[in-house]
Amino acid sequence: VTEILNGGANVSIEASGFASACINAIYCTRPTGRVVQVGLMNESIEIPLNYIVGREIEVVGSHGFCSSDLPDLLGLVESRKIDPSVLVERQVTLEEGARAIQAMDIGSPLGITMITKFPLAGRL
Repeated sequence: VTEILNGGANVSIEASGFASACINAIYCTRPTGRVVQVGLMNESIEIPLNYIVGREIEVVGSHGFCSSDLPDLLGLVESRKIDPSVLVERQVTLEEGARAIQAMDIGSPLGITMITKFPLAGRL
């Protein structure tokens, strides 16, 4: 990434929550760039602070959004200006969703896995 972007990314966004991805995001960021950590970590990790300080990289966390923005966001979806369905990679049952969450310990697939199938819902 550093080579392709001629010195690194201006902004690196890490959303998986994997320690190795966070470290890679830092090393792929150009001097005076910014790393935005969105994915929550299961544990504390060691980050290359000397590298961050030496290259004057800003590291910020982002979790969620302001609830007052929700009506505007839903309005964009309702008006079809944005289509969140393009982010959904696959739709699964509740049982498959539980397995997908467990599988995130070994990797994170592209796109969103969404639990939309509830086979027992009609039996309650």
